Amino acid sequence: MKRFICILLTLLMLVPFGINAAKAGFDPQMPFRDAKPGAWYYSAVKYCKTRSLLNGMTEEKFGLNTTVSRAMFVQALANFEGVTADMLKKEPTPFTDIKPSHWFYVAVEWARQQGIVGGMTDTTFSPNGALTRAQMARLFCQYAKFKGLDTNKKADLSAFTDAASIPAWASEGMEYCVAEGLFVGDAGKLTPSAKATRAQLAVVLYKFDYQNKYGHPIPDSTAADSMLVEADSKDRVVVFGDSMAQRLEKDPLRSKYLKIPVQNYGIGGEMAEAAAFRQGSIAIYATPMTIPADKTPVPVTFVTDNGDEKDLGVFGDGVSNEFTIAGVIGKVAYTDGKAYFTRVTEGEAVEVTNLTRVITPAMQDRRDNDILVIWTGSNNRYNAANAYKLVDTINEMIAYHSNDEYVIVGLTSKDYMAEVDGVNDVLREAFGEHFVDVRAYLMTEQCLLDNGITPSPADYDNMAKGEIPASLLADSIHGTATFYDIVSKMIAEAIEELGYLA
Repeated sequence: MKRFICILLTLLMLVPFGINAAKAGFDPQMPFRDAKPGAWYYSAVKYCKTRSLLNGMTEEKFGLNTTVSRAMFVQALANFEGVTADMLKKEPTPFTDIKPSHWFYVAVEWARQQGIVGGMTDTTFSPNGALTRAQMARLFCQYAKFKGLDTNKKADLSAFTDAASIPAWASEGMEYCVAEGLFVGDAGKLTPSAKATRAQLAVVLYKFDYQNKYGHPIPDSTAADSMLVEADSKDRVVVFGDSMAQRLEKDPLRSKYLKIPVQNYGIGGEMAEAAAFRQGSIAIYATPMTIPADKTPVPVTFVTDNGDEKDLGVFGDGVSNEFTIAGVIGKVAYTDGKAYFTRVTEGEAVEVTNLTRVITPAMQDRRDNDILVIWTGSNNRYNAANAYKLVDTINEMIAYHSNDEYVIVGLTSKDYMAEVDGVNDVLREAFGEHFVDVRAYLMTEQCLLDNGITPSPADYDNMAKGEIPASLLADSIHGTATFYDIVSKMIAEAIEELGYLA
């Protein structure tokens, strides 16, 4: 054991660390370091960023708790409309505190000319003035009127304990925003005089744009995401990934090394985001449909949080996936490119009227003491430049996981992934001690000798080309039983060294 660890440590020291630690896991779609996956604002911030509705305070800082200024808010509305300088009327501005050189000038003038916003006085706009929640509600209502939307919906605000503190001029806006679900309050209060934060603004922009673009509210996944089974055993390992993970036999990991239960959810052919969906960290929804009482297949459309249609046909090697939709267990299969849902047992017909979260078996069996093992990414064919996408997906899986006990297994095949070493560098920088670089050890002559294999010319030829020794390969990517036994041992050692076993 000591000899094995010493060899491994030596190998790790020889691996080049050319990736800037500050950039490990960097995602140009979501570069903000202060936005954490799984947080209440995360989807909204990413939505606003990818659609250029809100920029960061800096390239890597969104400024979640920064107070929204009047200029920031109006700029966001202008971003919605794609406003440019040539859209302005040729007339002087009445505001003495804004100039054409200001970054917000075009947005403010456009909003003024369209009657969406006025000044704090006849001659001042106060661009840096803090925006309260009451002001934000009023401005959203004004913007909705400009868009020609129905603003006659009126919510009863009496349920909020601070309803009496809402200024008369903001009542219409508050009633509209609450009726549309843009404002939900906190602890029974709307806090109209509180200063709005950029995180709050992102959420409201997200809801407003989503609802008006897709015709329905953002689906609520709170109940689905909170599924957690109280463990009936001391510890359990859960494995997610593709065929590499799928071929991790339970017995070497469970009986030979760890002596605890192992649940393997690995599926051949799956990409990283598919593994995350199967785990539950990436939400997929079924659109409105009628599930019949009998076993007649019914067409179904799946979408993501952002309303983008998702083809579940990419999940697994032709696997007929069993999921739960609106309480009905069924299987999804594709015919001529169209998804069909077939219930497993007959029962009552179910009318699905809203977007409904697709529930996977793994979500229903998530336990509070699971040890998470992730081995995925080969099918995505990542390179060093886009490996941040894999890091982002893994971070979502970790955030969804029930605790902070996890192990990330490195990728192995250069034939499948030409820049496998560069991708592993990114994973190592991102996950530190949680990362198990199995390739670094598998690629050595010592690994073969440690496992009773006399190196062959083909082994040396493979290693010279940067590939796993031929004696350990079953094909260009998958390993032999010895290969998976070695990986199982390294995973078990990492779990023990991280102190996860009670």
